[in-house]
Amino acid sequence: MSGTVKEDGILLREIAEDSHKAFDELYLRYSPLIKSFAHCLLKNAEESLDVCQNVFLKIWKNRKTMGTVSPFKPYLYVMVRNQVLDMLEKKHPLPFSEAGLSDDELSGWVDLSSQDRAEYAERLLLCRIALETMPEKRKRLFYLSRRDHLTYQEIARKEGLSVKTVEYHISKALQDLRNLLQILILFF
Repeated sequence: MSGTVKEDGILLREIAEDSHKAFDELYLRYSPLIKSFAHCLLKNAEESLDVCQNVFLKIWKNRKTMGTVSPFKPYLYVMVRNQVLDMLEKKHPLPFSEAGLSDDELSGWVDLSSQDRAEYAERLLLCRIALETMPEKRKRLFYLSRRDHLTYQEIARKEGLSVKTVEYHISKALQDLRNLLQILILFF
């Protein structure tokens, strides 16, 4: 690494020694990624900022033990995911496992076959979260397509919509899921 960009481990050790400068550098490095990831899941800029602030607050509060965290990005990912889950649990009355699609149904349209079991389960959870935070109409149409296996024409007839509207919403749902998976790549 260049002399001006410190490795995460060095920054974390400096933060453990109460370095505000190192903390600021870590914040500038990772806050955009955290906010983007949280926004993909929550679809709310204000809540995404709250997640980011909560994550960095926890890092600062636990700074004395942060010097031993390695690698940092996966650790950070878990912190963000847990913050998002906490926020969503407050907003949604049903556990995600009881709402939406089953793992078998999700695996049919999310190509994660090359991932190990832990990563696969993690990504399925994130897909469930992303689906549950979609606008109700988009989520309903997506479920009709993927869970109930209805054609776009059948969905359009059932919902009193045009086929183009159904195509639009399902396309947007798939785009949201692709965006989420692209951001996940930045963590690993």
